[in-house]
Amino acid sequence: MTDTLETGVVGAGVMGRDIAGLLANAGFRVTLVDVDESALDAARTDLESRIPDALAAAGLSERDDLASAVTTATETSALDGADFVV
Repeated sequence: MTDTLETGVVGAGVMGRDIAGLLANAGFRVTLVDVDESALDAARTDLESRIPDALAAAGLSERDDLASAVTTATETSALDGADFVV
């Protein structure tokens, strides 16, 4: 996985966490950033439960380690090495 693009998503609301989940499912490493730690906690929960179920319901194969492919941060400086940011 050393050739995998580093991606970032700013905002851990429903849309941001879904985008992070889709990027992680596609094999990208993702940093999800939000100033609100509770939003990041909710995103982690979704990445472990709701998002894999939604991917399966959509007929998309899901990674076993989806949640572990997403790191979270409260500072945008965590995106300094990202190749692509949404």
